[in-house]
Amino acid sequence: MERKRVKGYLVVAALLLLWAAADFYHHFFIGVDLTANYQDLSSVQLLVGNTLFQGIIKTALGLVVFAVGWFRGKEKPRPRSLTAATAWTALAVLGCWLASMACLTVVTAQEIYDKLYEASYDFPDYVSRTGLLDEFYDQSFSRYGYHHERPDFWENQLLEAIAHNTDAQCRSDEERSKLIRDVDYPMETAVLFYDGEGNLLHSSGEDILYFSYFTQEEWDAGRDTASGLHYGWMDISDGKGAADPEEDPWGPLRQFYTGGRLYWNMSALRVSGTFDGTELIPAAVYYVTDEQIRQVVESTDQFSTGPNSYAYIISDVDRTGLLDWQLLFDNSGTHQGEELVTVYLDRPDMWDYQGTPLKYDGKEYASLSALTEDLDFPSWAGMSLYSSELREAGIFQLDELLVFAGW
Repeated sequence: MERKRVKGYLVVAALLLLWAAADFYHHFFIGVDLTANYQDLSSVQLLVGNTLFQGIIKTALGLVVFAVGWFRGKEKPRPRSLTAATAWTALAVLGCWLASMACLTVVTAQEIYDKLYEASYDFPDYVSRTGLLDEFYDQSFSRYGYHHERPDFWENQLLEAIAHNTDAQCRSDEERSKLIRDVDYPMETAVLFYDGEGNLLHSSGEDILYFSYFTQEEWDAGRDTASGLHYGWMDISDGKGAADPEEDPWGPLRQFYTGGRLYWNMSALRVSGTFDGTELIPAAVYYVTDEQIRQVVESTDQFSTGPNSYAYIISDVDRTGLLDWQLLFDNSGTHQGEELVTVYLDRPDMWDYQGTPLKYDGKEYASLSALTEDLDFPSWAGMSLYSSELREAGIFQLDELLVFAGW
């Protein structure tokens, strides 16, 4: 009789575990795709979440039933009633505690996952708004179609969008119904722009200095009162991470940028080099800071408009001959025979991408940007930037791409 009862426990435990396995299969192999395709339907989200919760409960119950059966099947002296009651009570409390902790852990992890998923899903729109990119494709804006007239300006807006989104913070809600409230989760980001043919235009994985500039003729004519006459960019990845600071020609700029002082302190750069489209390939680079300009302005009465009041443009200050341009690097010797041009960059800006190595689908990547670039995103020539098909392609399998550090 006792053996039959023990077998009954084991059969019940096996059925519960099989039932739980079916729930886990439905959640991870079917439910994940459902939530990706029907993410706007709360009923689908609830249904998928319930299958995971039910699977955990059934697993916990199956283990408890198995433990009871195993305990009942052992041949041992029958304990006294008080001892047996104490043991069963302790086992029940332990089982309830384990089940509750498992549920709490899963619910907390799911809550964090949902928040990160929501932030990731909205991230492309945020990037677009940062660079005002929708204005080029929306007929209600004055810039509609302007990228055909000024492709250099349009490209500058792409770079602006990347520069302001090299990292992100996901903040949990302050709702009292949430388990985790008012907590910031740092998120590594990757922003990549492709053309309609699927060719990569720019990526956050490449460090870039972008700017508006003036030609030598415009500088000499004092036209630096105008802005946006021309736009360009320089690749400043060379030398990054070098053990010897002398091997990084852009090191001083990175130091300015790390301190948050590049845009607000780096007044202008004077660059001699060649252009390949909008990319400026530098041969020699000089710079001046706000402090250097202020010292020159205050040393002469030419720019004074009253006590402690001055009016000037940088080209006028430069023409005094007192402005001491600081050499960043000079590689003119390697550009022999090339026709170099000199341009003046007006308050350039940049980004310094700090990617961390990661592993995805069994393959190691230097950064999230490298992983994203390696993905086989579909593309179609002539498709509108904001069509629903392209948006769905851009977020495909997003739930599988969230990478949790240390998980």
